[in-house]
Amino acid sequence: MARLPRQPERRNRPLNSESVADASTRANHAQKVNWTHRLALTLLNLPGWAWIVGCGGVSLVLYYFAFSVRFSLSAHGSEHYQSVATLNNYSADGAFLYVFAFIALFGLYWFGSRRLPRPATRNEWLLVGGFAVLFNVALLPMYPVDAADIYDNIIRGRMSAHYGLNPMASVPNDIPGDPFYRFAAPTWYDTSSAYGPAWEMLAALGSRIAGDDYTANVIVFKLIPVVGYALTAVLIGLTLQIVAPKRALTGFYLFAWNPVVVFMTAGIGHNDAVMTACMLLSLYFLVRRWYVASTLAMILGALVKFIPALLVPVIAIIAFRQLQGRARIRYLALSAVIGGLVIVLFYSPYWHGIDTLGINRRASLYTGSVATLVRQTLGPVFDGQTGEAYQTPNTNNVIKWAILGISALFYLEMLDRVYRALLDRDPVYPLYYLLFAAIWFQPWYAIWVVALASLLDNTPMRRLILLLSYLVTWQSFIYNYVTLRADGWAPLPWRDLLPIAITMGVTWSYIAIFRLSTWLRNAQRNPLLVAVGERLRAAREAARLSPADIGDSLNLRTDDLTGYERGDRAVPLDRAQAIAAELNVSVSALLGDG
Repeated sequence: MARLPRQPERRNRPLNSESVADASTRANHAQKVNWTHRLALTLLNLPGWAWIVGCGGVSLVLYYFAFSVRFSLSAHGSEHYQSVATLNNYSADGAFLYVFAFIALFGLYWFGSRRLPRPATRNEWLLVGGFAVLFNVALLPMYPVDAADIYDNIIRGRMSAHYGLNPMASVPNDIPGDPFYRFAAPTWYDTSSAYGPAWEMLAALGSRIAGDDYTANVIVFKLIPVVGYALTAVLIGLTLQIVAPKRALTGFYLFAWNPVVVFMTAGIGHNDAVMTACMLLSLYFLVRRWYVASTLAMILGALVKFIPALLVPVIAIIAFRQLQGRARIRYLALSAVIGGLVIVLFYSPYWHGIDTLGINRRASLYTGSVATLVRQTLGPVFDGQTGEAYQTPNTNNVIKWAILGISALFYLEMLDRVYRALLDRDPVYPLYYLLFAAIWFQPWYAIWVVALASLLDNTPMRRLILLLSYLVTWQSFIYNYVTLRADGWAPLPWRDLLPIAITMGVTWSYIAIFRLSTWLRNAQRNPLLVAVGERLRAAREAARLSPADIGDSLNLRTDDLTGYERGDRAVPLDRAQAIAAELNVSVSALLGDG
């Protein structure tokens, strides 16, 4: 019988204090890892309402303490031309708090959007809507930092309500003795209103209600856009209940909880939400196929600010595409007659000639835009210098006509795509206007496109716009803290280059990376993936679903689903199983027997 090999003799070795400490440390570390893992799993498994309460509660605290308490209207209401930087005395802690607050708010906004329940219950709707109300209430007592627009609106409302003047012809310099004159921006002292007659009527009404009290005027002129904000959010929800009910709460949330929308509306009082309310009312009528009402609502929005006028032809083309015979003639006739009467009705109290339209009112004003850097670059070529905009009239004209020409071509191409039913829902042109055509770009302009993007499914367009809404928070901060300091302005081109590099630079980089990645994926298509994509498309069409429908049900990105169908990306097995279940087919029917 073979003998087993002799085992080495084991000797008892004394344990030293270091080995015991190491073992204890490893055990404690394992316990901490397990505890952290359990906590993460617990948080991830919380119901949707708990995430709404958590994210909403922390956001509410941030709005109130980081903004309303820090920039109190009661403490600073008698001061004028105040920014985040000046009210913080250019302090580092003030800068950190502002930056941190927006990073945290957008982080909570993102987390909340990922955990929204589908479908949503009535209580979850009430929670999301209730916190939106609380956010606005928390910001009403905040001083309107970084913009004198609310005071310009107040003084022009007083022109109509208290002095009987025409704000579309008269200027603040006509009433230098008014108590609000010193609050208005000097840039607009000798300039008539840049807004339409519908807004001026609202401003006059607000001025009559507020009287002469400083705080009351600020609160009233904040409440007007807050009402527009609320109407916009409700109309987003109503519109999506018709076209995509599974993401109705998501669309409502994306607008109502967007930190820039809330901050710029309730915190600073910009009137853009009044315009977006008219735009969303128009789109609600459009999905109901009430084409005349849709056109009139968009015209009403253009009587607040001019941007909706660009969308009136889009509605007309969609209506013309859907209607036939006499219905087309009836639509065109009613829209033209009633729309014309509405325009005459609103403009008649203010009309003083073609200058009432104010077409060239901001033709030489440049800030925060790509055109601003172009003007500074071309100034030495066409005007022999690079200075302020009023010093480069030739360059201004070159840029104006170049933008008009390119924009006209882009606009006509967009209308052609709408007519051919290739484009009827993406906010392409408003976004194009902000990123390219606007020579005067301000952070609150993001409200326009966020309202439209909230209607979209989870596409690159929606993600781009939500990214832009965060990036614009840096514009005012950099201008006021770095390049336009009260103790001295930075030299050109750095004055504008730094903020534009963040807002526009990062946005255009996102677009470039997306285009490049799409091209690379198309180049990597292979027959196997293409075959899977064809089977997936056939199964989806048989189920009479769109990629957006599947994305809404499974909380997937629409561009991923269209990529699977094109064959430019592989379908993960877990997603294939979920998609197969949604389409009521087997996984093997989608992926093939192999």
